[in-house]
Amino acid sequence: WSAVYAGEEAAVQFFTSWKDLMVSTIPADRLLVYSVQEGWEPLARLVGVDMPEEPFPQINDGYTVSMMVAGLYYILVIVLPSILVAGVCAKSIRFRNTAVRIAGLCCRTPVGKLQAWGKHNNSGKRKYDDVKFS
Repeated sequence: WSAVYAGEEAAVQFFTSWKDLMVSTIPADRLLVYSVQEGWEPLARLVGVDMPEEPFPQINDGYTVSMMVAGLYYILVIVLPSILVAGVCAKSIRFRNTAVRIAGLCCRTPVGKLQAWGKHNNSGKRKYDDVKFS
């Protein structure tokens, strides 16, 4: 990878010298210098099988790559953070307590009067009735 990190000119020079080494070392009957524009035929001929009937996949075109990048971006920016926040909200009592305090400060309503977070227990008290905030 050092050739890639060294810049485009060094990477091209490394690839060219590597390709020349492979062409000079591998016997011609076992070597395939391949370009994806050639399709199935050279691959099938090299391994000695019939050509597949399905068309050669064309998934490396500009539109497909840009759609894959956009999809990954939305997954990283919207979906994963949403799942993380939902998981934290559902599992963390500390997060709930903090959210109640923040909601109380934002709404300028005493936190003890917020009804949405409480659940009744066997004693008849709501979950946060004993919490005192100054």
